[in-house]
Amino acid sequence: MGETGFIVPKNDVASLSDKMRLLIEDENLRKKMSQNGWTFVEHKFHYTTLVKNMEEYYNSLIVK
Repeated sequence: MGETGFIVPKNDVASLSDKMRLLIEDENLRKKMSQNGWTFVEHKFHYTTLVKNMEEYYNSLIVK
């Protein structure tokens, strides 16, 4: 938890505010989470990964 973002309870304005304040005040944490988020998205959703996953899915549908 806290690697790419925070989870706060729905409609909990105080918790959301606390996490936003933490990110505003902690430059290192903000940079770390930003980089981790970028790396996660790049790994999970890069077009080559998506194409590979689609190819594997379609191949699994072919009756052999």
